[in-house]
Amino acid sequence: MKTLFLKSISSIIALTAGANLPAAEADQTPMNEFRLGPSFGFNVTAKFLRLQGSPPATSPAAGPLVDRNYPDGYVHVDSSGNSGNQTWNWGYQNNAQYNATASTINMHNLSVNKESSPAASDDPNYGFELSYLRRLVDCGPGYFSVELAFGYNRLEVTDNSSHPVSATVTTDSFPLGAVIPPFAPYGGTFSGPGALLGATPTRATSLASGSISGSRSTDADIYCFRLGPVFTLPAGKKVHLELATGLAVAVVDNQFRYSETLTVSGISETRSGSGGGTDAIFGPYVRGAISYALSPSWRVFAGVQYQPMTDTVNQSAGGSAVELDFSQAIYATTGLSFTF
Repeated sequence: MKTLFLKSISSIIALTAGANLPAAEADQTPMNEFRLGPSFGFNVTAKFLRLQGSPPATSPAAGPLVDRNYPDGYVHVDSSGNSGNQTWNWGYQNNAQYNATASTINMHNLSVNKESSPAASDDPNYGFELSYLRRLVDCGPGYFSVELAFGYNRLEVTDNSSHPVSATVTTDSFPLGAVIPPFAPYGGTFSGPGALLGATPTRATSLASGSISGSRSTDADIYCFRLGPVFTLPAGKKVHLELATGLAVAVVDNQFRYSETLTVSGISETRSGSGGGTDAIFGPYVRGAISYALSPSWRVFAGVQYQPMTDTVNQSAGGSAVELDFSQAIYATTGLSFTF
């Protein structure tokens, strides 16, 4: 995709350069300039954040007549209305949940407290930039212009690595009494009959370490607008040096997807989701450039732009999220310009 994009930009520049446009007269100062060329973005990072886990099951204080759901099982109200504070409408996933000594079935919930996820980038992310400069006033050996620019870059970041997490494990223990549970995996029904389980649990919480694995990705279309003054200093007959500054506005259209598994103390929970949104962020920019005259009307140029934006772009889906950081963004451009 990136190779095709670069070929397309090259074709646009070639067609523009070949257009039959009048050159500026040698004795006439050109007042307008259009520029077009590819853009290469650096230091825009994505950080993938947290998997919250399932919401905690209903508190034991709610009593027996409620449905409780867990990543590794369920305890629901049965057709008898949980007569005698017992239900046959329950299920569990593995035999390790059976505590024979205490004669209980243990159900669990997971909640992430802290995840260690390093920031990732897509350097360079490719795009293009189109700008217009209007010459305003001479100043000593140089002159001032005003610059209006539009740029587009595509950011694609994927994380397939595993990250450590710190999590809280909530354990609800349901009494079996004298009942020996069926081997896991087991699932009872509303109508029953089936093995009876006490419908009111006792609850305990503990801290544990684990990991998040799977795949998370973000695809962002970045539309940037810039406006500000430019000082141009001729350095010989054909070479011009530039220094520009001003205000930049970036509109970020971001799509976020994930499919990941949280594993803590042998308990696993898999979740997936996707989401999208559009945000606008603001910040200053400083740009330096150099250009070389090919003819009275045509020039080639190259520049580097530092564009820090302190606001992050956040997109969440379910219990996971992505954070895009533009605070150290740098863009390099090159291409052709036409003056008249």
